[in-house]
Amino acid sequence: MQRYLWILPALLIALAGCVDGAEQAWEKIENPKLLTGPVVGGDQIQVSYRDGKTSNFKLAQVSAFSAEPRNASLRTAQAKAAGLSGVPDRELLRLGVEANAKTQEWLKQPFSIWTRWEKIGSGGSPVYLAYVVTEAGELSELLMANGLGYLDPNIPQIPHPDGRSADKIRFGLELLRAQASEQLLGVHALKPPPNAQVRGQLRAGDTKEILERIGESTTIEGRVGRVGATANGDITFINFENNERSGFVAIVRKEGLAAVKKVWPEFPQDARGREVIVRGTIEEYRGAPQILIRDADQIQPVR
Repeated sequence: MQRYLWILPALLIALAGCVDGAEQAWEKIENPKLLTGPVVGGDQIQVSYRDGKTSNFKLAQVSAFSAEPRNASLRTAQAKAAGLSGVPDRELLRLGVEANAKTQEWLKQPFSIWTRWEKIGSGGSPVYLAYVVTEAGELSELLMANGLGYLDPNIPQIPHPDGRSADKIRFGLELLRAQASEQLLGVHALKPPPNAQVRGQLRAGDTKEILERIGESTTIEGRVGRVGATANGDITFINFENNERSGFVAIVRKEGLAAVKKVWPEFPQDARGREVIVRGTIEEYRGAPQILIRDADQIQPVR
């Protein structure tokens, strides 16, 4: 009997590990008080709640440019993630300051925070991922709708406390980004500088080379392998032959689709198997390069 006693401690340790690794339940912090601390940006806040407890929270899914003047290197990295490489730092700082001011304004009214106490980053005071709900709407959605935030591929994707999946939330944020882009709000009004590097044409299968040009205006040619769309038809996806899941894709939103059909009436039904040229600024979504097609002159059938 004694020779099996070692199993009990091992079993208890294993069970403890399972508890530690279990997914935390959502917790709602109602009516916290916004604190004025070090300037970070519109996507991160410090609050006090419940008899003076203090915590830092970072928005899930969405980031805003740093509003701290000395953080130029951080803004450079943020610009690359947002597909805005080459934009002057003064413009990025201006957007960061504006996002921070709008967040302060929205949070003057009562708001609540939903969190599972998942830490992000390292060093200093812990920062937790959260959804922040204001009287005007969710903070992440407000920033995206005003062109003051961007979808950050470096943030862990988490679901919403109301049960929506991370993908469904991101899809909604994508739509808000498209609307802000159509209205040229915030980041969407920024133009690459006149000396921005525009390099030669690439093939759609050159994934590595395309990823090296995130934020650049580029021309890409390839043969369409598959065309798909969301259930409501708001987004059309153009995938290219011989590309893996992480390969280049062209995205045509509902507004862009109407523009393209004016000069290519058979699109997208006629696209499969056609050689096409796509022009635009390369963005990155979950590690995959993409170009968002807004105008008819951004896509052209070759043969």
